[in-house]
Amino acid sequence: MTLLNTTAVLVSWVVVSRVCTWYRLRHIPGPPIAAWSILKSICEQYGPVTRIGPNWVICNNPAEIRRIWSVHSGYQRSPWYKGFRFDPGQDQDSVLTANENKAHHFIRSQLLSGYNGVLNNQEKPVDEQVVKMLGVIERKYVSDSVVGVRPMDMGKTFLHFTQDATAAVGFGQSFRYIEADRDIFGGMAALEAMMLPVQLLALFPPLLTLLKTPPIIALLPKPTDGQGLGRLLGLIKAHVDERYGETRVQGTDVLQDEIDAASRTVARPVAVIKEVLRIWPLITGLMPKVSSSDDVICGVKVPAGTNVAWAPFGIMQNRALFGDDADWFEPQRWLDAEPARLKEMEAVQGLAFAAGTRWECLGIRMAYMELGKVLFELFLRYDFTMTDPTKPFEWINHSFTVHKHMNVNITKRGLGVAI
Repeated sequence: MTLLNTTAVLVSWVVVSRVCTWYRLRHIPGPPIAAWSILKSICEQYGPVTRIGPNWVICNNPAEIRRIWSVHSGYQRSPWYKGFRFDPGQDQDSVLTANENKAHHFIRSQLLSGYNGVLNNQEKPVDEQVVKMLGVIERKYVSDSVVGVRPMDMGKTFLHFTQDATAAVGFGQSFRYIEADRDIFGGMAALEAMMLPVQLLALFPPLLTLLKTPPIIALLPKPTDGQGLGRLLGLIKAHVDERYGETRVQGTDVLQDEIDAASRTVARPVAVIKEVLRIWPLITGLMPKVSSSDDVICGVKVPAGTNVAWAPFGIMQNRALFGDDADWFEPQRWLDAEPARLKEMEAVQGLAFAAGTRWECLGIRMAYMELGKVLFELFLRYDFTMTDPTKPFEWINHSFTVHKHMNVNITKRGLGVAI
């Protein structure tokens, strides 16, 4: 009887809590089953604010998302972010996982001068990685009548470059993915495999407590591992220990204590880069924010404590702003837009980096610098054609987009540019 009574109490608690959660958001439209499970964005069918889960709504209105993400909105990050801890067995947060505003601001303040002020020092390590990538392309992937066709997986090569450039700027030396032209430690494959499980953890934060139990902690990646994510964490730990150990090593990267805050003016990204980031936003996770007080979003009352997520593809392909062809790749729209409209388009497209908001990506300037340098150097030297034009690439998306099998044939443009 004791077991039956306990079971009955648990079942009753689950039912009552679910009903109470449903009741709070009963006035917000959405598919009936969405009141009990998480679904994809369906704002086009149900309106700019749609219920997608027991305590979740999603919004595809750009102006409202910019307001909610602004500094003085009264919103803060949802516990959803806790699911992205590299080491979920620990309670220490990073700039990504800190959800309380003061804690998040403190961590950002420790990193901001490094990311912003280091631009003078960023260019050299980034340039070094660009040269390494060009060298690999020249040695292994340029096709001609002598060596024949040698396809390159552009998605893989660009991922190697991004990881090495970030490490070179952040730690003073790269992970050496480019030179090896492969996932040396299996770290990137491990991160890709974790994308879906991490999403599940993020959607159900109480599950994080299970990761702190001894049996689970024993299975988590460790810096002492020889392969996978653990090995990557080990490399990062070694850099940090070297910098902040008993014998401190000074450097000019983002781990340095004091960095000259002066930075160069960053040129506006070209139309193609803007359009790529609009069609393929970098982060497509729910990115939920919560408010401690009731709010009104697009005329709909949203109770305090509700997870308010954004609909990235709906926002980036907003027809009222970008036109009836908003779901088409058309860089010309950035060149033809009137100044006032262009400013609004840039503000919305900038949400790919949360630009201009409380949660703006610290690496936004570096990202645009890398994009500008890589595209200029590559298209200056080479012509690219898809190996299979009918299937240019495959992609998966669990908050982060991964392009796979983006195979291209590369030929020299014949401009005689030396590597």
